[in-house]
Amino acid sequence: MINLFFFDEYNSSIQNGIGTYRDILLPALGEINSLSVTLISLNSFTSKDSESERSFGHEIALPYIHDGDWRGHGAEICDMLKKYITDSPCNIFMLNHSPAADFIKNLKENYPKSKLIFTVHDQGWCAALLGSRSLLEEIILKDKRPEKVSENTFNNIKIYHKSELDIYNLVDKVISISPFMDNVMKDIYQISTDKRVMIYNGFTPFKTKKIRQATARRLLGFGADEELLIFAGRPVRHKGVAPLIMAVSELRRTRPNLRCIMCGNMQTFANYDNLIRPQASAFVFTGQVPRDELPLWYAAADVGVMPSYSEPFGYSAIEMADRGLPIVVSDGSALGDIYHDNENAFVAPIGTDVTKRALYAQSIKEAITRALDSSSYIRRRLYRKNKEYINTRYSAAAMCDSYLGVFQSLM
Repeated sequence: MINLFFFDEYNSSIQNGIGTYRDILLPALGEINSLSVTLISLNSFTSKDSESERSFGHEIALPYIHDGDWRGHGAEICDMLKKYITDSPCNIFMLNHSPAADFIKNLKENYPKSKLIFTVHDQGWCAALLGSRSLLEEIILKDKRPEKVSENTFNNIKIYHKSELDIYNLVDKVISISPFMDNVMKDIYQISTDKRVMIYNGFTPFKTKKIRQATARRLLGFGADEELLIFAGRPVRHKGVAPLIMAVSELRRTRPNLRCIMCGNMQTFANYDNLIRPQASAFVFTGQVPRDELPLWYAAADVGVMPSYSEPFGYSAIEMADRGLPIVVSDGSALGDIYHDNENAFVAPIGTDVTKRALYAQSIKEAITRALDSSSYIRRRLYRKNKEYINTRYSAAAMCDSYLGVFQSLM
């Protein structure tokens, strides 16, 4: 029996893709008889540590300590875990959050017989450099500060790079979730082949029946003649929110019935006030929408958009595509591995210079136009290709099988 302990930062995962990944992976792994699955929830909403039964196995919930700084207090957390976990060569600890090198050192000291896996969902440079691998190469491989990168960003990226390297050197296996990131790990971080593994994230479709667009629009208060786009994600800079707003505002000049539904944290959208104000009526802000309510919003829309400069996997784009929406995506990082223009998406190229926001906005505008004006035949063709990928390459079963192979290789 292999004992898998999945570490999760509960309070952050409820807002990002790691939470979706967790909720798809653990139930799939829990079906395997040779695995005992335990979720360790750090910073959970509990007053004291506790253990409970879950559908996939067990959960050990640990409370906030030191204002949530679990990374800096690994010894204290290990003392709590020793009540529930005994060191064994059959144990695998699986971590997903960075920076965590000091925490991993504490784990190794307290559980020397156990194995450790780290899954790279994102890296410290991705947001700061808007996913530009070429800028990262200049900083890390050439030790040169690019002209458009501040001294502070340059230094922070080098510090974070060192911290990430410490993690990768400490653990037994490093999992990347896209070919793009695996190549970065190989070429820039120089992680050896025997330590690296690439496993695509898996996806589980919504169980609810599809809703007719007319019904969804009536329930949400949209008109039948509106052209509706939908964005769902954290409205932070590297998600491409600014060029998307610019593209929508420009499109409204010739398509007055166009509006963009923006699903995400309301407060963060305030960072784009100056861009939103001139065409405020073009946007509908929903706030954070629970995942089980998203199908209704997807059903109302005509086109889904994910214009991220950097995206580790992009669950909302796959959700949109699975519900039948044609999608507009960037060619940034992992999205470029998953989506190909006129094959399963309408791709808006970012361009070689990620700082040229206006050029990228024009690219998004053109891709949205193509998507809105596409024929039903093209939409069906793109949908079929996405369903093919969802049922094979990005299935929960395929992800589960790949992880099981890694676990077995460590025993």
